[in-house]
Amino acid sequence: MFGGQSGAATGGLVGAQVGRPITEFIGGSTDYAAGISKSELTLEQITKDAGSYGVAMEAVKTAVEDYNVPQEVAIRGMTRLSAAVLGSGGNINNAAEAFLNTTAAIKGTAGSADDVKSAITAMVQIYSKGKVSAEELSGQLGERFPGAVTKFAKANDISTQSLQKALKDGTVGLDMLSKFIESLGTEYAGLARKIAGSPEEAGARARIAMNKLRIAIGDELIPIGSEFQEISANILIDLVPALTKVAEIGGNVFFGFSQVVKVLADNFDVLAPAITTATVAFVAYNLQLQIANRTGIILMFRNLLALLIRIRRTIVLATVSMEAFNLVMKKNKW
Repeated sequence: MFGGQSGAATGGLVGAQVGRPITEFIGGSTDYAAGISKSELTLEQITKDAGSYGVAMEAVKTAVEDYNVPQEVAIRGMTRLSAAVLGSGGNINNAAEAFLNTTAAIKGTAGSADDVKSAITAMVQIYSKGKVSAEELSGQLGERFPGAVTKFAKANDISTQSLQKALKDGTVGLDMLSKFIESLGTEYAGLARKIAGSPEEAGARARIAMNKLRIAIGDELIPIGSEFQEISANILIDLVPALTKVAEIGGNVFFGFSQVVKVLADNFDVLAPAITTATVAFVAYNLQLQIANRTGIILMFRNLLALLIRIRRTIVLATVSMEAFNLVMKKNKW
């Protein structure tokens, strides 16, 4: 169908269109996973012992899974806040409480991941100074969490006027901040979890799911990432015949497959272990093989196409009860 120079040009275009997103996704996954890994190492150094590190990582996990905070925001926020809290004389439990309750307050008032990041920054500055100032409480924190000043006053059983005077005098200490933080968890943790599970948060949950896949793939490919980047351009040349064939039959295959992808996205928590394991194993094994022998990439893409079709069949025959599957379908109105 695609012959001669016209076929080469068309194939080259297909190669560029299909190959570039693949190489960019792989490169992005390794960069993302490396960033997460570096933050984890930093947090481990800050917390100093395994027990404290475990508490910190559990807080990160809760923020991600219960409140839909993106992994990179959660790990970096907990790392920075841990350093500030420990530096002010507190312990890792104080840091975890401050991190989670502040996050819950932001998410419980319909805040975004960026709002969480800014609120945590305000908390970091407060702990670093060793006292609460109006700049952070009514400024940085108040902009992201409406009512921060009144909630702070209520938690400490004082009037807002008294609080404003104390802030001006510089006498609002971390003991008062602790009461405020504790009150946030009591009031907003349940609401934040409810919001995180709502249909309106579907996009945030999808981002979390994709990040999990990026981390899993990136962790496997970090050792060979640079080699892949170096040969990716040459690989595309060898991919032309396979990609041309994919383009030729893609209309028939991938329309149906797109529906499966929708199911996967909406039910990632149920299917994630099998999908992630299969994807990571497939990509890691084949890329290492292809770096040794570039010409085998064509076979890899043919196998990938077959794998996509098999995944579709597997989903149809998945070991999920029909009752549970029907319930999922009713929840997802397409």
